[in-house]
Amino acid sequence: MESASISTMPAYFELSWSILSSIGLFSVALSALVIAATSLTPLSIVPPILSAACAVANGLCYYAFYTNYNPDGRAVAAAFADFFWLIQEAGLSFYSYQILLRTLQGRRLVVFQAIFWTMIAVITCIRVAIIVSRVHVVLHGSNSLQYRIDYLHMGYFICIAVVESCSSAFLIQLLLRAYTLASSVDQPMHEGGARRGIFRHLLKTTEMRMATLAIVGITRAVTYSFQTTSQSATTVVSQLDRFVYSLECLFPFVMLVDILASKAYHQRGSSARSHLRSRNPSFHSRRCRCSYRRLDSTCRCQEMPEVARRPLSQNIDVEDSIHGFDSSWFPTPPLKQSDSTSFGKSHHDEWPSRSKQLTY
Repeated sequence: MESASISTMPAYFELSWSILSSIGLFSVALSALVIAATSLTPLSIVPPILSAACAVANGLCYYAFYTNYNPDGRAVAAAFADFFWLIQEAGLSFYSYQILLRTLQGRRLVVFQAIFWTMIAVITCIRVAIIVSRVHVVLHGSNSLQYRIDYLHMGYFICIAVVESCSSAFLIQLLLRAYTLASSVDQPMHEGGARRGIFRHLLKTTEMRMATLAIVGITRAVTYSFQTTSQSATTVVSQLDRFVYSLECLFPFVMLVDILASKAYHQRGSSARSHLRSRNPSFHSRRCRCSYRRLDSTCRCQEMPEVARRPLSQNIDVEDSIHGFDSSWFPTPPLKQSDSTSFGKSHHDEWPSRSKQLTY
């Protein structure tokens, strides 16, 4: 009897969950190649973590909802599947978070972290409620709580769209200010073009991520409200939900392309800078000699914020820190003579918006 029951189970690779799990496994392998080609940073480990969670969650979903094994084991599989879906879906916003964590300063950073972690806490609580309901459904073999699961998913996906929109809004504001600042700094054409190109590229990819994840979150919130059975695409709306989720599984590839494109911009800027210095070797030394006399008096100001003093005193270049995504990305225009006495009045939370007061 048991063998006959097991024989009626659908084959794993006949279902869409196997394809989605395979996409996750391939993305993990591709992420390892990208990390080997670039470097291991907090930003570059986000795609493989999301992809691994995608692969595990979809495999466990098959075991929990498409097999006839022991209900206790299936309930455990359902709980862990929802846990890994939480990592996959809520983790999408950590790509922008890693960038903002190293670029925002002072009050803006505090406000952003408060909003971000509050929304992540709300998302986690909603997912825990979904896990409890799913375990109850698997153990008792009924869909009596499906309506509750549907409403919880609506709030869950809307919160994901909100947290990504907030992160992207902070990042777009920061990059726009940096792009404007890079355009106004007195610097060689090759270096200025490379810096503006980096910020222009990051603006485009940030806008694309925000638009895509907002659409995915809102669409899944709408389509999941029509779900009638657990993890089964039996209607047109539920099939649309499965299609949108498939796009969500492919999103780590967008992050990998973004990382590789950033490295390409980095190499292009380095090549342009090397070409310029090879044609005029004395330019850089003359520029440094003129700047260091002003740097000496400026960096001795004890009231200068450390975040401003560090890139000045160490002469950090913007392209050399591209894979670190830190505040030294942002160029610093020359300091006017009249501003040197009032510099100590600037606030820590207004860097880099007040970076136009600094010398480079």
